[in-house]
Amino acid sequence: MLGTPFYTTAIAPGVMSLNVWDLNGLRRKEVVLRNQMIVERGIAKMNLGIQKMTIVNEAGEEITLKEFQNKLRLTVTGLTSGRNFRTNSVKYLEPGVYTKMRFYVDPIDSTYILANRNVISMKESVIEFGLDLPLFVRAEGVSEAILRFDLAGFEFPGFSKVKRPTNSI
Repeated sequence: MLGTPFYTTAIAPGVMSLNVWDLNGLRRKEVVLRNQMIVERGIAKMNLGIQKMTIVNEAGEEITLKEFQNKLRLTVTGLTSGRNFRTNSVKYLEPGVYTKMRFYVDPIDSTYILANRNVISMKESVIEFGLDLPLFVRAEGVSEAILRFDLAGFEFPGFSKVKRPTNSI
């Protein structure tokens, strides 16, 4: 028994696949969202007060996915954290190609947390993310979208950065 190999993919094949289906046979789409300004600033986490979510098609038309009467409090972390968000608002989209998502946020209620753990307040009321791969919606539809955000990872201080106490007599 000790020499028996254990292969997890034999038990659950295709777990790491991006093509996921729901119980009704509709496809779930996995979307990675990227923003160049966020990458350049080194933002590792965002606390957002979202008022509205929209998606932009390749013709530049903005379609409202969800509008929140009360702000949706959302803590967004990067791909390395393993957190993702699901929205079923995409099932109402017309067939087409979608390339961007916009989040309308309350800047007073939203903050950025940098990779070095410094917190800065948000000045923008709209954050636009480009989709890593365009979202193709066909006639049969999409049941939900799994949203993942590409953010910087947190920095961890190394042993060389630790200040050692000095013994002074």
